[in-house]
Amino acid sequence: MLKHIVMWTFPELADGHTRAENMERVRAALMALPAVIPEIRLFEVHADVGIDASASTMCLISEFEDADALQRYAVHPDHRAASALIARVRSDRAVIDYRV
Repeated sequence: MLKHIVMWTFPELADGHTRAENMERVRAALMALPAVIPEIRLFEVHADVGIDASASTMCLISEFEDADALQRYAVHPDHRAASALIARVRSDRAVIDYRV
């Protein structure tokens, strides 16, 4: 199995929306993906609770069978659409992939 974790930081305003609005837009776009991308084994989206001011704003924790499954997910049109939205509204991104 392969874990894929992505963390984003969202600015106060982006793409004509507030941080909270963009977080909801991103959450909705991401949570639609498991229904259309069969390679997804686990998919969680979480917002930071605000304890550490330097923390990322939101994260995705996902799991795939292997690197090939992660790559199929990455190029899926619905994932690309979600990624395009995220790219418009985030100010920072970090990612890690590891085997479990």
